[in-house]
Amino acid sequence: MPPSFPLNGLGFELGWNINDRWRWQACAYDGLVEGFEDNPANIRWKIKPNEGFVLATEWQYSHEEHGTYKLGANYHTATNLYGVYASLESHPSARTTIFSQLAYAPKKGNDVYATASLGFNFHKLFSKRHVDVLGIACVSNLFTNDEKHETICELTYKYRIVKFLYIQPSIQYIINPSLYEGTENALLAILRLSVRL
Repeated sequence: MPPSFPLNGLGFELGWNINDRWRWQACAYDGLVEGFEDNPANIRWKIKPNEGFVLATEWQYSHEEHGTYKLGANYHTATNLYGVYASLESHPSARTTIFSQLAYAPKKGNDVYATASLGFNFHKLFSKRHVDVLGIACVSNLFTNDEKHETICELTYKYRIVKFLYIQPSIQYIINPSLYEGTENALLAILRLSVRL
Protein backbone atom coordinates (compact mmCIF):
# COMPACT_ATOMS: atom_id res chain seq x y z
CA MET A 1 0.00 0.00 0.00
CA PRO A 2 1.52 3.36 -0.99
CA PRO A 3 1.48 6.33 1.41
CA SER A 4 -2.01 7.69 1.85
CA PHE A 5 -4.14 8.93 4.72
CA PRO A 6 -4.10 7.72 7.45
CA LEU A 7 -0.84 5.84 6.68
CA ASN A 8 2.26 7.92 6.09
CA GLY A 9 5.56 6.95 4.50
CA LEU A 10 8.79 8.37 3.25
CA GLY A 11 8.70 10.30 0.02
CA PHE A 12 10.29 13.02 -2.05
CA GLU A 13 8.51 15.72 -4.06
CA LEU A 14 9.84 18.19 -6.62
CA GLY A 15 7.94 21.03 -8.29
CA TRP A 16 8.77 23.64 -10.91
CA ASN A 17 6.70 26.72 -11.74
CA ILE A 18 7.69 27.09 -15.39
CA ASN A 19 5.77 30.35 -15.73
CA ASP A 20 2.60 31.98 -14.40
CA ARG A 21 0.39 29.32 -15.99
CA TRP A 22 2.41 26.12 -16.29
CA ARG A 23 3.68 23.91 -13.45
CA TRP A 24 5.37 20.50 -13.47
CA GLN A 25 5.81 18.29 -10.43
CA ALA A 26 7.10 14.80 -9.70
CA CYS A 27 7.39 12.58 -6.64
CA ALA A 28 8.70 9.25 -5.41
CA TYR A 29 7.25 7.36 -2.43
CA ASP A 30 7.90 4.17 -0.52
CA GLY A 31 6.19 1.43 -2.53
CA LEU A 32 4.65 -0.39 0.45
CA VAL A 33 3.88 1.23 3.80
CA GLU A 34 3.44 -1.02 6.85
CA GLY A 35 -0.06 -1.06 8.35
CA PHE A 36 -0.99 -0.12 11.91
CA GLU A 37 -0.75 -3.77 13.04
CA ASP A 38 3.02 -3.74 12.36
CA ASN A 39 3.59 -0.02 12.91
CA PRO A 40 1.03 1.21 15.51
CA ALA A 41 2.38 4.76 15.82
CA ASN A 42 3.04 5.06 12.07
CA ILE A 43 6.50 6.52 12.68
CA ARG A 44 8.70 3.48 11.94
CA TRP A 45 9.41 3.77 8.25
CA LYS A 46 11.57 1.37 6.26
CA ILE A 47 12.38 1.43 2.58
CA LYS A 48 12.86 -2.05 1.14
CA PRO A 49 14.10 -2.25 -2.48
CA ASN A 50 12.03 -5.39 -3.17
CA GLU A 51 8.81 -3.44 -2.37
CA GLY A 52 9.62 -0.87 -5.01
CA PHE A 53 8.65 2.78 -5.27
CA VAL A 54 5.63 4.73 -6.42
CA LEU A 55 6.69 7.29 -9.03
CA ALA A 56 4.30 10.00 -10.19
CA THR A 57 4.38 13.10 -12.35
CA GLU A 58 1.87 15.82 -13.20
CA TRP A 59 1.55 18.74 -15.61
CA GLN A 60 -0.73 21.59 -14.58
CA TYR A 61 -2.06 24.54 -16.54
CA SER A 62 -3.84 27.36 -14.69
CA HIS A 63 -5.64 30.35 -16.13
CA GLU A 64 -7.57 32.89 -14.09
CA GLU A 65 -10.49 32.87 -16.51
CA HIS A 66 -10.39 29.36 -17.99
CA GLY A 67 -9.58 27.33 -14.86
CA THR A 68 -7.06 24.63 -13.95
CA TYR A 69 -6.25 21.54 -16.03
CA LYS A 70 -4.09 18.63 -14.89
CA LEU A 71 -2.62 15.59 -16.63
CA GLY A 72 -0.69 13.00 -14.66
CA ALA A 73 0.59 9.44 -14.43
CA ASN A 74 1.90 7.05 -11.78
CA TYR A 75 3.96 3.86 -11.83
CA HIS A 76 4.82 1.22 -9.20
CA THR A 77 8.28 -0.19 -9.85
CA ALA A 78 7.78 -3.51 -8.03
CA THR A 79 4.50 -4.54 -9.67
CA ASN A 80 4.78 -2.68 -13.00
CA LEU A 81 1.29 -1.28 -12.39
CA TYR A 82 0.55 2.17 -13.73
CA GLY A 83 -2.28 4.63 -14.17
CA VAL A 84 -3.07 7.91 -15.91
CA TYR A 85 -5.53 10.67 -15.10
CA ALA A 86 -6.81 14.03 -16.29
CA SER A 87 -8.77 16.61 -14.32
CA LEU A 88 -10.23 20.06 -14.74
CA GLU A 89 -11.69 22.78 -12.57
CA SER A 90 -13.40 25.63 -14.40
CA HIS A 91 -15.15 28.80 -13.23
CA PRO A 92 -17.67 29.84 -15.91
CA SER A 93 -18.97 32.52 -13.53
CA ALA A 94 -18.13 34.00 -10.13
CA ARG A 95 -20.82 31.81 -8.56
CA THR A 96 -20.23 28.51 -10.39
CA THR A 97 -17.43 25.94 -10.41
CA ILE A 98 -17.32 22.86 -12.63
CA PHE A 99 -14.94 20.01 -11.82
CA SER A 100 -14.28 16.66 -13.44
CA GLN A 101 -11.76 13.83 -13.44
CA LEU A 102 -11.02 10.79 -15.58
CA ALA A 103 -8.62 8.04 -14.51
CA TYR A 104 -7.57 4.75 -16.06
CA ALA A 105 -5.36 1.80 -15.12
CA PRO A 106 -5.01 -1.59 -16.85
CA LYS A 107 -7.47 -4.23 -15.63
CA LYS A 108 -4.72 -6.69 -14.75
CA GLY A 109 -3.68 -6.16 -11.13
CA ASN A 110 -6.23 -3.43 -10.33
CA ASP A 111 -9.59 -3.80 -8.58
CA VAL A 112 -10.76 -0.47 -10.04
CA TYR A 113 -9.57 0.18 -13.58
CA ALA A 114 -11.48 3.33 -14.52
CA THR A 115 -13.09 6.29 -12.75
CA ALA A 116 -15.09 9.22 -14.09
CA SER A 117 -16.54 12.12 -12.10
CA LEU A 118 -18.39 15.34 -12.76
CA GLY A 119 -19.57 17.97 -10.29
CA PHE A 120 -20.80 21.52 -9.82
CA ASN A 121 -20.46 23.98 -6.94
CA PHE A 122 -22.82 26.93 -6.67
CA HIS A 123 -21.99 29.88 -4.41
CA LYS A 124 -24.26 32.56 -2.93
CA LEU A 125 -27.50 30.76 -3.76
CA PHE A 126 -29.17 31.21 -0.38
CA SER A 127 -26.89 33.84 1.12
CA LYS A 128 -24.49 36.58 -0.01
CA ARG A 129 -21.47 34.69 1.33
CA HIS A 130 -19.14 32.95 -1.12
CA VAL A 131 -18.22 30.35 1.53
CA ASP A 132 -21.76 28.90 1.52
CA VAL A 133 -21.75 26.25 -1.23
CA LEU A 134 -24.32 23.95 -2.82
CA GLY A 135 -22.60 20.96 -4.41
CA ILE A 136 -23.87 18.35 -6.88
CA ALA A 137 -21.57 15.57 -8.09
CA CYS A 138 -21.44 12.03 -9.41
CA VAL A 139 -18.57 9.55 -9.60
CA SER A 140 -18.56 6.15 -11.28
CA ASN A 141 -16.00 3.38 -10.74
CA LEU A 142 -15.53 0.39 -13.04
CA PHE A 143 -14.41 -2.84 -11.37
CA THR A 144 -12.59 -5.87 -12.69
CA ASN A 145 -14.65 -8.25 -10.52
CA ASP A 146 -18.28 -9.34 -10.84
CA GLU A 147 -19.60 -6.08 -9.36
CA LYS A 148 -18.84 -4.35 -12.70
CA HIS A 149 -19.50 -0.77 -11.54
CA GLU A 150 -20.56 1.53 -8.72
CA THR A 151 -21.98 5.04 -9.13
CA ILE A 152 -22.38 7.59 -6.33
CA CYS A 153 -24.35 10.83 -6.70
CA GLU A 154 -24.26 13.45 -3.97
CA LEU A 155 -26.19 16.58 -3.10
CA THR A 156 -24.66 18.67 -0.31
CA TYR A 157 -24.79 22.15 1.16
CA LYS A 158 -22.03 23.73 3.23
CA TYR A 159 -23.25 26.53 5.48
CA ARG A 160 -21.16 28.72 7.77
CA ILE A 161 -22.89 29.14 11.13
CA VAL A 162 -20.26 31.48 12.56
CA LYS A 163 -16.84 32.55 11.30
CA PHE A 164 -15.09 29.29 12.27
CA LEU A 165 -17.98 26.77 12.39
CA TYR A 166 -19.58 25.01 9.40
CA ILE A 167 -22.44 22.54 9.07
CA GLN A 168 -22.80 20.40 5.96
CA PRO A 169 -25.71 18.00 5.35
CA SER A 170 -25.23 15.54 2.50
CA ILE A 171 -27.47 13.06 0.70
CA GLN A 172 -25.84 10.33 -1.38
CA TYR A 173 -27.52 7.86 -3.71
CA ILE A 174 -25.38 4.80 -4.46
CA ILE A 175 -26.13 2.63 -7.47
CA ASN A 176 -24.86 -0.95 -7.13
CA PRO A 177 -22.92 -0.48 -3.84
CA SER A 178 -19.71 -2.53 -4.01
CA LEU A 179 -19.48 -3.01 -0.23
CA TYR A 180 -22.92 -4.61 0.07
CA GLU A 181 -23.24 -7.59 -2.23
CA GLY A 182 -26.76 -8.12 -3.50
CA THR A 183 -27.88 -4.57 -2.73
CA GLU A 184 -28.98 -2.81 -5.89
CA ASN A 185 -29.16 0.78 -4.62
CA ALA A 186 -28.71 2.62 -1.34
CA LEU A 187 -29.61 6.02 0.08
CA LEU A 188 -27.23 7.59 2.59
CA ALA A 189 -27.60 10.75 4.69
CA ILE A 190 -24.61 12.41 6.37
CA LEU A 191 -24.26 15.46 8.58
CA ARG A 192 -20.79 16.99 8.91
CA LEU A 193 -19.75 19.57 11.48
CA SER A 194 -16.37 21.22 10.89
CA VAL A 195 -14.27 23.79 12.74
CA ARG A 196 -11.78 25.98 10.90
CA LEU A 197 -9.20 27.64 13.15
